[in-house]
Amino acid sequence: MDESQRKKAEEWFNAHIAPTCPSCQKSAPLQIVDRLVMPPLMRGNSVDFGSTLPSVALVCTNCAHVRFFSALLMGILSAANPEPNSEPKLG
Repeated sequence: MDESQRKKAEEWFNAHIAPTCPSCQKSAPLQIVDRLVMPPLMRGNSVDFGSTLPSVALVCTNCAHVRFFSALLMGILSAANPEPNSEPKLG
């Protein structure tokens, strides 16, 4: 994720997500993974590795609970220009 995408993600999370973790209920800092993730989609009972959902991952620093949010619906990517798949890293 570049700086403008990260800033847009931070602004979106601040406007839409409660600052507490839904798993541990703590107000521990939530950390944005510094790269977009592309989880594969399921088709029936099988994984379709050709179809992905560009996502921003948010991690609880207390319990490690991970949540994925659509980069498309957050306005970080457009459907016509998705970023290529990349390895997720914590930032």
